[in-house]
Amino acid sequence: MNKYFILILFALPLFAFSQDSLVQKMPQFEGGDRALLNFIVKNVRYPADARENCMMGRVYLTFLVDKAGKVDSVSSVNVVYNSLNDEAKRVINLTSGHWKPGTQNDTPVAVHYLVPIIFKLEGAGCKEAEDYYFEGNRYLNNNKLNKALENFQEAARMDPTYKDALYNCFQLSIKLNDTASACRYADKLKLLKMQNDDELIKKYCSH
Repeated sequence: MNKYFILILFALPLFAFSQDSLVQKMPQFEGGDRALLNFIVKNVRYPADARENCMMGRVYLTFLVDKAGKVDSVSSVNVVYNSLNDEAKRVINLTSGHWKPGTQNDTPVAVHYLVPIIFKLEGAGCKEAEDYYFEGNRYLNNNKLNKALENFQEAARMDPTYKDALYNCFQLSIKLNDTASACRYADKLKLLKMQNDDELIKKYCSH
């Protein structure tokens, strides 16, 4: 039987709805961050179709912790694989009612969170983001641009914060005369606060 891991990296509050003021006290899962990690690891079930197809990656979720400590509006920021995204959302929904709400001036406020959950298989011979990245470089060195792009895209799908993969997708899209796709990758890099001063991005995507 293949081993698998479900990891949570962090729970980052994005913003609070409290008359545009900053929240003073963030929501907290009962027992703290470690308890949230344990809850997710205990309750996630790696989907069978994802295991069979070697699907792994980081699912980024946003959700609202409302004034009563309930979870609402869970959504995926990126798509890794449908069943992985669905499972991540299911488990975050299970945390509803286990939160202490955030407060501003001692008044409960609603706070949005961003949580990345990593699905990873071990011992199954499955390729990871880094494997696709290195495979992309191999094709790139042999001037097989389309194959290189496919592999860099797969690396970026599995890890949407993989800046080197995203940047290679940008560069190859330029070389393949697909400026629209290139600028979409440039936008992702800008959101990650990366490559903002890159001359190539300024040249092709200065909107």
